[in-house]
Amino acid sequence: MFKFQKNKMTDNKSLNIAALKLPTLEQINPDNYDPNKPSVTHDIIVQLFEPLFKYDANYYEKQEAFLLNDLQGLLGSSIKMNQDGTKYKIDLKETFNAHGLQLTSTDVMASWLHAFEKKQIGRWVAMMGSVPRKDSCIKIIDDTSLEFNLEEPNLLFPHLLTMMVPPIVSNYYYSGESNEIYNHAFGPYKINKFDNHHIQLTNNERHWDKNIIYKEINYLLMPNIDRMQALISNEIDLIFNPTQNEIIESSKHRNISLYSAPGNTRIALQISNKAKSSIDINIKKAISLSIPYQKIIKSVYGDHAVAWTGLVPLSVQGAKDLELGKENINQAKTLMSKVDYDNLIFDLIVDNSSEECIEIASIIKEAASVINIKLNIQLLPRKTFKLKQMNNDFEIALDKDLYRCNEIGYVLPHDFGDKRHGITNWTNYNNKEVNRLFAEAKKTINYTERIKMYDNVQSILANELPWIPIVQPGFNILHTNKMSGFTWQSRLSGYPRYSDLVDAEK
Repeated sequence: MFKFQKNKMTDNKSLNIAALKLPTLEQINPDNYDPNKPSVTHDIIVQLFEPLFKYDANYYEKQEAFLLNDLQGLLGSSIKMNQDGTKYKIDLKETFNAHGLQLTSTDVMASWLHAFEKKQIGRWVAMMGSVPRKDSCIKIIDDTSLEFNLEEPNLLFPHLLTMMVPPIVSNYYYSGESNEIYNHAFGPYKINKFDNHHIQLTNNERHWDKNIIYKEINYLLMPNIDRMQALISNEIDLIFNPTQNEIIESSKHRNISLYSAPGNTRIALQISNKAKSSIDINIKKAISLSIPYQKIIKSVYGDHAVAWTGLVPLSVQGAKDLELGKENINQAKTLMSKVDYDNLIFDLIVDNSSEECIEIASIIKEAASVINIKLNIQLLPRKTFKLKQMNNDFEIALDKDLYRCNEIGYVLPHDFGDKRHGITNWTNYNNKEVNRLFAEAKKTINYTERIKMYDNVQSILANELPWIPIVQPGFNILHTNKMSGFTWQSRLSGYPRYSDLVDAEK
């Protein structure tokens, strides 16, 4: 078995994390979309970069309308909105980055304006938040206070401030004086060591939070096959997205606990407008009814997942149960009897780096054959898979993804909006009424009216099924008992901020 070197990395003030692959320095940037970056990259980014706010720990449990009080300050200390929802005043905490530079309003302004210069995620976020592309969009009140002036009312905007994009970094970086974006951020950790085998983060001692328990985080290369034994032996401290077998094995060891949350990861069949089935809703509904959801939940996830019954993750306020995610073979056969196609054959592309998607694709292929639909599974390298999605060069894709912002005004347009709003509308879905509702809801400040518009969108999508929702896997972490304080947040891939953890042994 792989062994960590025995050194100071094993003390109680450090966390050790195994990684199958480590990122390059260039990949450690929240605003760079790179589908090939190792998954641990997101974990590292969450520790180095810090958004202005995060959701209150109880936010995902509440049913009533969102309030600004549902946000807790990270880099920001307070937020206020004017009466018509076009101005947001933000006060900043006193905090410093790894280079000893204090966070100022100028840094926040430079970070948002820079988002417009890149054709990356931050630019889309600014557009969705109705932040106009001009200097006057942000008014600097003083060194630690600023005001965003939106081009229209926008209730999504404060939610966007919980995201990692655009990344808030020192204006010194944007002035071209340095290329170290990661250590010009204002997060609780900084990069101390970086090589091909070991990335070490250490506590940013001038960060506003003075109660950080774990002063050092070590990411080291380790094959996945060895990580469970390493966790049992206390050589590593946690495993993200454990397999079903790892969860079963963990239950045999008292020094290991499982943290589980619903999260907003979703798996769906995306049906391109290039596929013949896109012209017949009966075929899409038949495929949906043929899928053995409970078999997938049990055999692939060991019951650590739920059937996805709508087209918005269940953790999002305003998500509707659309009565999807239910198997009914007889009804599927009845629907297929109404269509004119014979010998339907579709290519189903699958990311070959995802073992769960490969297994799910095999189950769906077998199920579809019962209703005389043949699926040719094409296992593709992740880069090729994502390129085919982005170029709409596929018939059906089995997609696994999640959202950086858990708000319905972000999630729905993200996947089903027009070219302006639909940053991941890989199927080229286009419905004029849906686009109209997105545009209207974006500037509607009445919470009830806004939710009704998104309800209407979800009903339209259920009738047209550009996607066939399958399951929502849970967000799971196996960890040693020495730590507690895990929470799920919708920021980058849901990874926890290690500065939030507490020592369970005290």
